Amino acid sequence: MMKQKLFDYAAYNGEKSINITIEGKIEPAEFKKVKFTSYGLYVPKILKENMFEDGNEFGFSIAEFISIRPIDSNIVNREIAEEFAIEELVRSPLTKDKNLMIFDEYLFSTINENGVRNDFFFYQHDKNQGTIVKFRYFQRNVDKVLPTFLEVIKHIRFVNES
Repeated sequence: MMKQKLFDYAAYNGEKSINITIEGKIEPAEFKKVKFTSYGLYVPKILKENMFEDGNEFGFSIAEFISIRPIDSNIVNREIAEEFAIEELVRSPLTKDKNLMIFDEYLFSTINENGVRNDFFFYQHDKNQGTIVKFRYFQRNVDKVLPTFLEVIKHIRFVNES
């Protein structure tokens, strides 16, 4: 199967907002920096920013969100990313979603006994900068949440802060 890139791997160019397509409609999305990382996202108004002491997440609620977690390692590749995600972030058995397997960056998913689903992706801006992108949501909401999160995360940007 020929895999496609989910992310466009662009650096942030200072553009404060762009238009993205959500549920077939063009929606304005404002650039938001992901705290304590070198990344940012264009977030539409239908998603809220949840602020925490150790960072921020973006989603429909505190229970359904996108999170970005840098990998703390000198060597970053897909295998290390997968190992990191399993050791640090996973609490349920691993599965693969056939609809997400088309994306080169997709790692795996989990669904717990309460129907909470997590999808994990590996984003690597360069050989020394890698991060895990995680979607968390209720499986019953997959048809609404997943297409929105995929559209938002397509536009992840590396923010060069030097």
